Amino acid sequence: MAVIIKIPHMFRQFIDDAKEISVGPGTISEIINEVKKKYPDLAKQILDNKGHIKGHLKLCINSGFINNPSEYLQIVGDEQILKLIIPITGG
Repeated sequence: MAVIIKIPHMFRQFIDDAKEISVGPGTISEIINEVKKKYPDLAKQILDNKGHIKGHLKLCINSGFINNPSEYLQIVGDEQILKLIIPITGG
């Protein structure tokens, strides 16, 4: 079984234009580490130098946002969907 990560259009060029990628279940930290290994070009675009999701991006699971690295111990199970989101702001 796998966790599905939905990828925004602007990052798909780093994963052969796929709309989503699959990784094994685990904590958010473990999933991020697997993304770094399997998709290093994508990881360079979405992770900062500490291995955290860059500040201008959001990670969403089950309609809730992962807002800071202290939440990276949250477990993501089989068949759950993570979404990488680029928030739109302005005024």
